[in-house]
Amino acid sequence: MLNYWRSRARAFTLLECMVALMVLAGSVLLCEALVSQIKTEQRNWAMIDEKEWATFVKLVDTELKKSTMKQCSPTELQYDLREFGKTKSTTMKIFYVSDKKEIQRRVVGSAGFQPLLENVQTVNFQQVGDKFVLQVTFVSGKEFSARWHWRQTEEKKVENETT
Repeated sequence: MLNYWRSRARAFTLLECMVALMVLAGSVLLCEALVSQIKTEQRNWAMIDEKEWATFVKLVDTELKKSTMKQCSPTELQYDLREFGKTKSTTMKIFYVSDKKEIQRRVVGSAGFQPLLENVQTVNFQQVGDKFVLQVTFVSGKEFSARWHWRQTEEKKVENETT
């Protein structure tokens, strides 16, 4: 009888095979879910510049509707903002800080600032007739531009009308 058990080949039972297949199937499903999640995250990161740009343009557009422009240079835009309920306007500026690679907004004469757009490689504010154009290149290489109507200050309007 002892020779019978020794001569018999060792093999997996059906139950052991089923358990091994279940573990393998679970591992494959887990890997597939991980790959799917990674692809989704990559898509979201690829669109982050577009989302930041859209938010930035909407904020600037809303603010400039209540403003009159003062001056425009390649890295800076100054405007007078008249807020609801206030009689006096506040001079604001949006400008590019190259060492931080961001566009910031600041009240002229104050030390505080608000970062508006980050990971910016190059910026160009440009006046074209009665409009101004903002061209931005992100660190990722994506380029965006926006145009706004240039509303002049009251002093400039009077000067233009008299000449």
